[in-house]
Amino acid sequence: MKIDVVGAGPGGLYFALLAKKRNPHFQITVYERNPLEATYGFGVALQSSSWEYLAADDKDCLKDIIAASTPIFGQQITHQGQSIEFRSPLPNAGIARIALLQVLRAHATAAGVAIHHEAAVADVARLSDADLVVGADGIHSVVRQAHEADFGTSTRTLSARLAWYGTSHAFSTSRLTFRKTPFGYFWSVGYAHSAQQSTFVTECDEKAWHASGLAQMDADAQVRFCESVFADELQGARILSNNSAWKPLPVIRVQHWHVGRNVLLGDALHSPHPSIGSGTRLAMGDASALAECVGEFATDIPAALAAYRTRREPTKMKLVLAMERSMQWYEHIGERLDHLSPIELVYDYMSRTGRMGLERMKMLAPDFYRTYGAQLEAIEAARASA
Repeated sequence: MKIDVVGAGPGGLYFALLAKKRNPHFQITVYERNPLEATYGFGVALQSSSWEYLAADDKDCLKDIIAASTPIFGQQITHQGQSIEFRSPLPNAGIARIALLQVLRAHATAAGVAIHHEAAVADVARLSDADLVVGADGIHSVVRQAHEADFGTSTRTLSARLAWYGTSHAFSTSRLTFRKTPFGYFWSVGYAHSAQQSTFVTECDEKAWHASGLAQMDADAQVRFCESVFADELQGARILSNNSAWKPLPVIRVQHWHVGRNVLLGDALHSPHPSIGSGTRLAMGDASALAECVGEFATDIPAALAAYRTRREPTKMKLVLAMERSMQWYEHIGERLDHLSPIELVYDYMSRTGRMGLERMKMLAPDFYRTYGAQLEAIEAARASA
C-alpha cells in the first residue's frame, strides 16, 4: 500500500510511525511545507492521562518523549491578586514543540518512513498514485480544502484574541492568571516546556482588544504591552515571539471524516482550543486509531476509514465537547470575573467542561480539596438551589 501524509506535525508523524511499524511493507511518505527544524509556537503539554495509550502504541517513543520533557506539577490560578494552587498525583509533561517533532521524526525515519521538508502540496491531485492520502496539515488543511463541500466543512470564528508567546522564565507550575486592566480583562497561561523556557499564551476578549489599542500596535509594542500587564508572573523575564500574531481562533468542524481515499486527523479534522491543552493529544490519538484500522484492513481502504471513525469518534467527541464548553467559557468569562471570588472562579474553571465534579476533584487534587472542600461544597449547594 502507498500512503501519502500531508503535514509533518505530531499527528502526521505519529500516524506514519505507527502505520509503518505495524505494516513494514507499506510505502509511507510524509510531505511537509516548512523547512527541517522550523516550527512555530513554543511548547505543548501532554497530560499524564494520555501516557497509558501512548505506551501501548510505542513504549520506546514515549520514553524518548518523556526524556525530552519537563514535568508540570499542578496548576496555580490567580484572580484579584490571590493565587490558589492545586496539584494532581501525576505531573503532566511540557515539551518544546520542536523537541517533540524531533523525537517523532527520528522514530519514524528509523522505521522506514520517508519525510520530505520544503515539499508543500499545493494540489492534492498530484498525489494521484497514493492508495490513501492523510490530511494531517492543520487548520488550513489543503486536503480538506480540496474537498471542502464533500467533507461538509463548517467554520466559525471566536471573538477573543490570542497570541502564542514564550518566555525565558521557567514556571514551576502551570500558571493561569486573570488580570484586570483599565481596558478590561486579560489572561495568560504559562507552563515550562524546558528547564529554561515556558510557553506563555496571552488572551483577551474583543472589548479589551479594541480598548487597549493592541489592534493598532506593531508586534514589538504588543510584546511590551503584555510584559507590562503580566510583569508579576514574568518576574523580569522577557516575552519571546515566534510568528506570535494576535488573532481570533477559528472553529472548524466537518460532517465526514473521509472522502474517497482522503482522510483527516488532528487539527485538520477538529480545530483545537488551547484552554484544555489537548490539541496534541487529540492529534496523536487520531493517528493511533487510524494506523490501527489501516493496518487491520490493509486491503480494504473504505472499510479501514469507516472503522477509524466508528472506533475513534466516541472517545474523541467527549474531548471535543469538553473543548467546545471550555471555549465558550472563555468567550464569556469577562462578563463574570467581576462577580466571582477567587475560589468561585477556580471552581467555575475546573467544572467548566462538565467533566470535573466534586468527587473527581477530591480524587485528582486531594490536598486542594482538603483546604477548600467546604467552600466548594457550599458553592455547589448554592448552584443546585439557584
